[in-house]
Amino acid sequence: MKLLTALIVTTYLFSTTELYQLLKLPALVTHYFEHKEKTPSMSVVDFLIFHYKGNHLENHPYDEDYEHDQKLPFMMHSNVLQVVCISPQPVTLESDVRGRTNDSRKTPIRNDRFINDSFLSAVWQPPQAC
Repeated sequence: MKLLTALIVTTYLFSTTELYQLLKLPALVTHYFEHKEKTPSMSVVDFLIFHYKGNHLENHPYDEDYEHDQKLPFMMHSNVLQVVCISPQPVTLESDVRGRTNDSRKTPIRNDRFINDSFLSAVWQPPQAC
């Protein structure tokens, strides 16, 4: 049951949040090693700063590996969850409003379900005989 719950929660989070970007981590590792071949002194931190610091287009403009850069995790964001609300067509109701009759007679309402208060208090008394 715990495994099923974890699977459902994981599926929900990956489909409704940016968490699906973590599935692109292998592309990040591959791209790092491509940069490492060109500049062997580049560290992982330098690579991450080069690709993720500030605005990507200002710090790392269009170059020969631009297409690979766009496939890195959290580089491009997408709208993963869209909620569309559709309202139905307005309904017009027509009613026949007739004048009310002003009945000034007041009829007292008799409550047939009235139970005497003394009877109700007897329920809460301890038994008199055993």
